[in-house]
Amino acid sequence: MLRNLSEELVNRVAVSFNRVARANLANSNLALDNRFNRHICGGPCFGGKRLQVFALILCVLGQLIAVEMAWTQESVKDFIEQETPTPSKIEWTKLPPSEAGGVWLFHGDSMGPWQVAEKSYFDKHGTVKWENDILSLPAGSPGTGVVANFEVPKNNYEIHFQARRTGGDDFFCGLTFPFDDQQGTLILGGWGGGTVGISNVNSYSAIENATTRNVAFEQDRWYKFRLRVTPAEVELWVDDKSLFVLDTEEVKFSIWWEQKPMAPLGFASWRTSAEFKELRLVPVESPKKNE
Repeated sequence: MLRNLSEELVNRVAVSFNRVARANLANSNLALDNRFNRHICGGPCFGGKRLQVFALILCVLGQLIAVEMAWTQESVKDFIEQETPTPSKIEWTKLPPSEAGGVWLFHGDSMGPWQVAEKSYFDKHGTVKWENDILSLPAGSPGTGVVANFEVPKNNYEIHFQARRTGGDDFFCGLTFPFDDQQGTLILGGWGGGTVGISNVNSYSAIENATTRNVAFEQDRWYKFRLRVTPAEVELWVDDKSLFVLDTEEVKFSIWWEQKPMAPLGFASWRTSAEFKELRLVPVESPKKNE
């Protein structure tokens, strides 16, 4: 807004001075009444020379003011375009420590550094609750989710949690996770309720790539999950049993546009109600080659 006002002011000043200068120059040889000569030119004009000098001065003044205003405009522009300092996000290492290892993603009486997703396919979400150490994601239309508002690791970590479907028949967990500068989404219970996998692996969705599995999830039953992300591989455990190991050497992860509000780290459900508990983030060492 300030930029627009300064630009308009510069233009108006320049136009006004140019109009005055042109008008005076055009009439420099015309006779002026004595009142104008006395007050403006300082006396009678001889051959219009005094008026020409006056017009020239107006032109110079106009240019000087225009330059000054342009400089002011640039200064205002630079001020406006300076990056507004944003509150620093806390590092994940500052989250409450867990005796079981790593840090708690959710802990205490509030959701802490997590935000309810409001955009795109999550604008008609259910009422998210964190009560009695349980995160509840009621069914949305279509999505309900929470996204991390803190600095997350990009590799060499595990996410531990328990989850259950309490209503609906679509995925009860869409865990969007970072892998370097990419993201993938771990789908639990999609495509009719039983598909497990990562969307997307080399542009292939969770139902059509090397991570695709089928699990007959029971309604209202708690399941234990552990997702490990390292530069070499991504592995998922369900109830302490390894379900898949994905070699990431020639893999590019991506996420569906519907899940963009969940990046870089978020938990979501899709037309389905779900509950989560005991959510932890644990650092791990990168596995050595040939291990």
